[in-house]
Amino acid sequence: MTSNGNWVVAKFGGTSVSSILSLENLATIVQRHHQANKKVMVVVSALSGVSNKLEQITQSPEAVNIEQLCHEVIEQHNKLVKELALPVSINQIVEEKIISLKDLHQKLLVEKLSSFFATQAQVMAMGEQFSSVIIQAWLEQRLALNVALIDAREWLVSEQQDQRSVADRYLNAECHIEASEQSAKALVKHGDVLVTQGFIASNHCGETVVLGRGGSDTSAAYFAAMLSADRLEIWTDVPGMFSGNPRVLPEARQLTQLDYREAQEIASTGAKVLHPRCLRPARNAGIPVFVGSAFDIDKGGSLICNMLQAEPQVKAISVREGVLLIAMETSDMWQRPGFLADAFNVFAKHGLSIDQVSTSETNVTVTLDNLTQGISQERIASLAAELGAICRVTVLENCSAVSIVGRSIRMLLSQLSQAFEAFKNRSVHMLTQAANNLNFTFVIDQNEAPQLVKQLHDNLISSRRESQQLGVTWAELFGQHDSGEEEFARRSWWFDKVGALEQIASEHGPCYVYSMQKVNEQLDRLLSLKSIDRFFYAMKANSNAALLSAVEEKQLGFECVSIEEVRHILNLFPSINPQRILFTPNFAPREEYEEALRLGVNLTLDNLYPLQQWGEIFDQQSLILRIDTGTGRGHHQHVKTAGNEAKFGIPVSDVLGAKDLFEQYQIKVVGLHCHVGSGILSSENWLENGRVLQELAQHFPTIKFLDLGGGLGIVEKPQQQALDLAAVDASLVKLKERLGGIELWLEPGRFISAESGVLLARVTQLKGKSGARYLGVETGMNSLIRPALYGAYHPIVNLTRLKSPAVERYTVVGPICETGDKLGLERLLPVSHEGDVMLIANAGAYGFVMSSQYNMRSPAKEVVFENLVK
Repeated sequence: MTSNGNWVVAKFGGTSVSSILSLENLATIVQRHHQANKKVMVVVSALSGVSNKLEQITQSPEAVNIEQLCHEVIEQHNKLVKELALPVSINQIVEEKIISLKDLHQKLLVEKLSSFFATQAQVMAMGEQFSSVIIQAWLEQRLALNVALIDAREWLVSEQQDQRSVADRYLNAECHIEASEQSAKALVKHGDVLVTQGFIASNHCGETVVLGRGGSDTSAAYFAAMLSADRLEIWTDVPGMFSGNPRVLPEARQLTQLDYREAQEIASTGAKVLHPRCLRPARNAGIPVFVGSAFDIDKGGSLICNMLQAEPQVKAISVREGVLLIAMETSDMWQRPGFLADAFNVFAKHGLSIDQVSTSETNVTVTLDNLTQGISQERIASLAAELGAICRVTVLENCSAVSIVGRSIRMLLSQLSQAFEAFKNRSVHMLTQAANNLNFTFVIDQNEAPQLVKQLHDNLISSRRESQQLGVTWAELFGQHDSGEEEFARRSWWFDKVGALEQIASEHGPCYVYSMQKVNEQLDRLLSLKSIDRFFYAMKANSNAALLSAVEEKQLGFECVSIEEVRHILNLFPSINPQRILFTPNFAPREEYEEALRLGVNLTLDNLYPLQQWGEIFDQQSLILRIDTGTGRGHHQHVKTAGNEAKFGIPVSDVLGAKDLFEQYQIKVVGLHCHVGSGILSSENWLENGRVLQELAQHFPTIKFLDLGGGLGIVEKPQQQALDLAAVDASLVKLKERLGGIELWLEPGRFISAESGVLLARVTQLKGKSGARYLGVETGMNSLIRPALYGAYHPIVNLTRLKSPAVERYTVVGPICETGDKLGLERLLPVSHEGDVMLIANAGAYGFVMSSQYNMRSPAKEVVFENLVK
């Protein structure tokens, strides 16, 4: 036995030391290293849940039932000892330590503040002392090796750090550890396999201190640095670090390789798999860190080391909850030297470390992070009181900090710009860009964080192909493919019609196939709404004659945006009442307005120009006004139809300023209309539209109806939540009760037609190129331009191999001579071959109607499923 290197330090978290499966894997890991002639130090956390119980004692010593709590702790450890078939003498060791725990509880009840924190640290350190005894006995029995148990407090000594609060010195202690040949020689004398406690250390007085919740990672890093270890391993309950929380985002990608600084940034900004403090000792010592799962030790993980990267890349969307925001405001700080120093000295006095800072001429806003320091209500109240002497203080609790993390983040601004649309209509309390060029962080209300994180992840990471650093998704890793597009397929009208659809593709080539049964289902869903008096189908979504006939049979009206659409409806249904047609032109020529008035259809003005310049043609007419509410909604800027960036609608202020014009031409304003965008899944949208129109309607006594527009969204991506139509209806019923007989109208388009249509196309060629896989089909953006135009997402499946596992990522492209001719990016599909029939779903809206002859290629034709299959 020598004292030379060859050490591996392996840390196992609470869940990793609490079950038979993970403990068997723990033994396997140690055995593999031992067989590779490595010396192993195992650093363990307390059993799962034990630290929480101990914290109850420290936080509420007078309220806790100490006998009951100690009984629960003993039972948990005794159960594990029994499952591992260890000697009952192990139970006795734990029970003896429990006696000490009860004594410490009594001390907490009478202790003065000066020694209260020291006693708290002793209580919190008990969990690791219990677990390490069991793990040492288990490894010795399981591996038939001499396994030594050492006390971490004899080796890890905390720094003095007099500037820190007393509480932090005991409960969030830090150590400064460097490689020590003397310590390595002393430790190696204990054996080739050592077990010690994470989380705990001692101070210069020999008292027990703890390293803060999650501090076992840091303990392991300290020991790795001390031993000049070859490798530090952190074994937890997930196989590495991911681009998002995989428990919430199954599409989160495994980060297979990371630089120390990137990993620390991801950990610091909220990823709980790794404590951010543990990386500094490892980085300083140049020790690689591997993060893996103690439950799935062969599913890979994340290797963190010094590495060169080819290009900037967003690696993760992280979120920290429980962030505290403190705003300090005073006009006295403008051009006054020393204000920041005075303010920050107050934070230092209270032992509080500032996380983020944002400044202006009269305001300084900071955040405090609960992860790395204990923050009590009393400390914040005391801090605010002292800061109040130099500024006005606002404290905002229950915030979340959402971070976009990646190396050289400033170089990715063009890539981030579209993703920033996710912040539309959200309250961003603070925005910072890290000085190390590794993150953008947004502080928002905590309840808004989950949806925002998903949107950012979808936009910035989900569509990226696999690389040296960005691995497979959590769903792929654990075979959860059913949670995505396969589950979507099972719920679709076409799922049990595969054979018929393949035959249609064979006979007709690339084609749109529409199901009138699905159209009627959607129409019936809408007609069940109690709040809506009249529906007008937005025919620009799909003008197929069979579909229009289905709408006519249900007696809906038709919303048209060109005079050609109006003529088409009148030709198709000659006996239709013109009042069932709603004409909403936009920047159309004068002749279209004149023809609409002659035909007697409902006419909407979305601009005051026609009234100002051609007012005489509207003399004594009844008109509808399209209002710009000022805020657009939708998945892409091009589908938002309100706000300054949209060309539609009359601003509210302009409408009120034009009342003289209405009076001059004796115009009756019979309706107010607004439409803010497409693909909206938030149920409150139409109520908000209605409230805007309701307020404006008070200025027009001739109002008969409010047209709330369309935009009812459908589920387009895996894990999206469907629009709650019942909630929409319930909210509008309440609105209607306050309208005094005014009707509510709605203009659905995509909601009726999108899911009814699929685009079929056969595979033509496949190509691999620098890690990317391309799958070509026989038609492209000449048939379906939405992905290129809007960045729209359409589910894509291989009909021919629908029952085969999805194991290959393809970017699906067409034959058009344009780089943008991409129908789907990085889609997980079965291994595909020439001639396979691909199905592109949700293609019944804005598909054929937007097609073209570009490149002189004919677009896909239209067929009705029920007409071909009897």
